Amino acid sequence: YRKLPASVTDKKSMTPQDILATIEEHQAWLQRKSGGKRADLSGLNLSGFTLTGYTLKSAKISGANLKEADMSGADLSYADLFCANLDSANLENATLVRADLRGAHMRGVNFSGANLKEADMRGGALISGNATSRPSFLPANLARSDLDRASLEKANMSGADLTGKIAGNDEVGQ
Repeated sequence: YRKLPASVTDKKSMTPQDILATIEEHQAWLQRKSGGKRADLSGLNLSGFTLTGYTLKSAKISGANLKEADMSGADLSYADLFCANLDSANLENATLVRADLRGAHMRGVNFSGANLKEADMRGGALISGNATSRPSFLPANLARSDLDRASLEKANMSGADLTGKIAGNDEVGQ
């Protein structure tokens, strides 16, 4: 179980310029430069964003809506994508080594050529912080995702939904 911090549930929408500034600060943080800060894009609506080729290694992106986002060629190694919505996202040739994808929605994602070595795709539970709401258990959903040429070495996919097209012309039943 993971409880989202109040900063996520209270976070206001960021403008595209704020998001790009956050990513630039993240690049500086990765290079240990002054003014650098780890990117926290948790809970944001990044649906349809183009993040092609960006290095978001170790970024906090839990609970974010990345539906239909283009992250082809992006480096998301060690990124926290816990319970993120990646439905129909393009992660072709992306690097997701040791990424936390527990409970992520990944229906129809293009993982073609992606490196998912040691990625964690088990189910997860999200607690909203509201005392009256129950935790939601979310299994990883990879249904209809394209995993052609994807590297899944030591990836933990316990409980993941792998129905539909996953590799080349191979189909997996329910």
